[in-house]
Amino acid sequence: MTQFGSSSSSSSMVSLRAKKHKSKKVSLFCILSTLLAISISTLLLFLRFYDASTRSSALQLQQEHPEQLLLPTPQQRKTVQQLEQEEYMRTGRKPKGMDPHYSQRQIQKKKQAEQEDEEEEEEEDALLMPKEEKAFSNFAKVTRKTKSSVTNPPTTTTKPLRQKKTHFFQDFPPQEKSDHQDHVMPDPNPGAQTATTATAIAAKNINQNLRNKPYIFPKTITPLLHPTSAPLELFDAPTIHFMNISQVSMQDSFSASWFQRKQEFMDMPLDKIMICEDAAWEAWKSFPERLRMTVDVLDFSVEHLSKWWKFMTFWKTDVAYETLMSRLHTYIVRGKNYPTPPQQPMLAETLSMIAFQPYLHKTEQVRHYNLTVVSLAATIESIRRAQMGRVVVVGLVDNGQQIAQDAFSYLAKHVPDMTHTQNAHGIITHIGHLQVAYAPGSKTIAKSKHLAKNIPRTVLFGTRLALELGNKPKDQLQPNETEYVETWLGKGDPSYWKYLYLTEPDTLLNARSIPQLKAQADQGRVLAPHRLQPIPHESDLQGLANKFRYLNQANGFDHVWELDVVDEHDVCCDEQQGPDHKPGKTDFEDCGTWWYMCGFKKDFNDKSLGDVHERLRPYQFMKLKQGTGLTLLSGNLFGRRCFPAKKSFCKPPYVKD
Repeated sequence: MTQFGSSSSSSSMVSLRAKKHKSKKVSLFCILSTLLAISISTLLLFLRFYDASTRSSALQLQQEHPEQLLLPTPQQRKTVQQLEQEEYMRTGRKPKGMDPHYSQRQIQKKKQAEQEDEEEEEEEDALLMPKEEKAFSNFAKVTRKTKSSVTNPPTTTTKPLRQKKTHFFQDFPPQEKSDHQDHVMPDPNPGAQTATTATAIAAKNINQNLRNKPYIFPKTITPLLHPTSAPLELFDAPTIHFMNISQVSMQDSFSASWFQRKQEFMDMPLDKIMICEDAAWEAWKSFPERLRMTVDVLDFSVEHLSKWWKFMTFWKTDVAYETLMSRLHTYIVRGKNYPTPPQQPMLAETLSMIAFQPYLHKTEQVRHYNLTVVSLAATIESIRRAQMGRVVVVGLVDNGQQIAQDAFSYLAKHVPDMTHTQNAHGIITHIGHLQVAYAPGSKTIAKSKHLAKNIPRTVLFGTRLALELGNKPKDQLQPNETEYVETWLGKGDPSYWKYLYLTEPDTLLNARSIPQLKAQADQGRVLAPHRLQPIPHESDLQGLANKFRYLNQANGFDHVWELDVVDEHDVCCDEQQGPDHKPGKTDFEDCGTWWYMCGFKKDFNDKSLGDVHERLRPYQFMKLKQGTGLTLLSGNLFGRRCFPAKKSFCKPPYVKD
């Protein structure tokens, strides 16, 4: 019994000690949990205070320093409830009275919108890519699911040129071969040897607050002299020459822009516009003999910017955003150097149409809004410089009128020498000689077979309807029809408009020798501008830490031509080798993206791969003094080359009319 009692007492002592030890553990856990909760609460309070102070500082900066290009945005006009909902989406803190299912629905909408945006971009790229690039793109989508696409990146070995393709102009007989069509030796005249002097441009630091810093180019540079150009001083008046259309491919003719008479526009088969690119192609696809493209790229071309800023992810890359905004702002400010002609502008009877889509993203809304407004303003300024008479911005978004007015106001504000006119409601209607307006497009017409939102389609249908209604006697129009005509064509005589120009809101026009361009349109021609492609270059992005995102000067990309389009008549002459000679594209394997961007892919940022930018070596680079000043490929988006030269003209290789 004693032994049993002793054993029982010992067991009780052990149990008591275990309970005390467990109690201490529980107490310690409670203390740690309390401290952790206090820390989290303190951190959340700090983040809330920091977010509020940051937003307050941004608004204060916008009010005190408008020159920083912070424009009024929809973000600043939102209600408290909308801000609370966005705060919840960003931080997870749920405001009182908020719909408990709001977050789930918004996240689903956000994912769906992002997926639609990606599909639209892929569809746009796919439509413009040649068949071999499409095939590789589809192949890459499959191989990216495995590690093989990383361990075995596409090679850059050269291969024989492909056989000549059949082009959409094949049924049109080519012009008689001229003496200049063959590749000839350089002009023996000594002036031809000195016509192209070594020139380069230092990136100007327009805004002192930016990170961009100027640099100095090497003093001795030997640029390539190409036999397609000759010194200007040997001739009195340079004449615009045009390519033989049999030497132009469908891709080469694309820039999403054209200039033509009203008669030719009314003949366009608008019912065939199924994709956005058709709005350009259908202007000459059914009438190939109408197409005209200049031999000198700088006679009629556009700088297309959106691919550059999308690649540079401007919404999160400070240097890219600041560079782009400062270049566009400077372009607009220089508008004072292009006053309204004392007599009637040569293209005053031209109605310009801009197929407008704002760049509004889920994040960094201020930057997207700023870029939308300033790029639209710069596009309109380029149209004003071309002496056209009216611009109609056509869009489908609900706040399109407000965005367009912000662009008009920005342009009027920063070109103070240019008078502007407002109506009784405070709406800007004129900037200098240029009429400006916004017209809402039809969402029903914008729906086509392949796209739910084909804005160029609704632009052209809407313009044609306005012109048709404008031909009717005014007393036969209904009040809503009269209002429609005045919105699109203005309050003057609708028959005043003789020419039309189509473009996009991120596309700056370069046009010189306007009388000769107009003369071509008067003969029933449709003029398609060359599409110039900006490319990331160190001179434009100094201060950007990731050197793989741009062409480095030390890597052989140090020479950039500075071309004066207006005062000195610099040129960039087509190579005259036809549509299949694209050495940076056809001589290499496909890489799954645009040919000129291959070397910037992550898979190519490896020294073991050799010269990742080998595709770009056959090309020169240039900046347009009267343009954005961004570095451009000397050629078009699809690899067709042109050769820059100073104070020159382009020899006529194909047609002389």
